[in-house]
Amino acid sequence: MIRSSLLFLLTFVAASSLGCGGYTHETVNVSGVVRMEGKPIPFVEVAFESESHPNAFGITDENGYYELGTRRYGLGAVPGSYMLKIHPVPASANNGNGTTVDIPEVYSRSGYQTVTIDATKSQSTIDVELSSKPPKSKIKAEDAGDSVTEAE
Repeated sequence: MIRSSLLFLLTFVAASSLGCGGYTHETVNVSGVVRMEGKPIPFVEVAFESESHPNAFGITDENGYYELGTRRYGLGAVPGSYMLKIHPVPASANNGNGTTVDIPEVYSRSGYQTVTIDATKSQSTIDVELSSKPPKSKIKAEDAGDSVTEAE
């Protein structure tokens, strides 16, 4: 009887531990301000998308300030390369606060801009400067901590 109970307990503990925990990603706190023509843009989604890392996202406040977070790992973003996208937010999806500026579609398109988050930093500031007249070419990649601006 004791042997059966012990075997059951060991089996239960082993089975329970298989689905728990797993690999956890170290994250870096990432924040910044999104501007268009130098003016902060309130209530837009800032999306950092990757095929090899968990996606990170945030919504700008009334001053254009955002902080990234992930659904699974909380605040911050996993270090690595991401495609940066800016999406308008409808008022119905954000407690009545929606994007008040027209965001050119090119900023939400796939493959438009690459941003790298540095694993050696505990905090990264990535400010994003958009133009109401989007560039004809891709934006160059910048390291975290620098402003992300358009290529010339």
